[in-house]
Amino acid sequence: MRVRINNIGATPDVLRELAIVKYHPNRYYGELENYLKDGWEDKGAYIKCRCGSIDKSCFEKKETNYTIAFLRYDSKEDCTRLESVGDRLLYIEEKERKDFWEVYKIADRMLMEQVDRDELADFGLVLP
Repeated sequence: MRVRINNIGATPDVLRELAIVKYHPNRYYGELENYLKDGWEDKGAYIKCRCGSIDKSCFEKKETNYTIAFLRYDSKEDCTRLESVGDRLLYIEEKERKDFWEVYKIADRMLMEQVDRDELADFGLVLP
């Protein structure tokens, strides 16, 4: 249950919950050797300097993401609820707002259909 439109996507977080995320370029991608040249120490799974450490996996992906909202199924109301993470929704770029609403609509349908499938499964039935 994943969907992505340009830089906005929805990924499973927990059962009957999706995280709506914003993708952006990863500033660490491909920079491991430069950090090591600048005095960071290789400690196996991470690199370290006096001021902190960075997991090596941070250098492997061209892009990363952060959660801007959660979409959760509310069984009492038989609907989904959108919950912003702080004020992050307020700061998505104007051109990404349309993508956000499209991802939200698709993610809502995905969660509701999953609920329908789960309820039918309780009775030994399966949606096509």
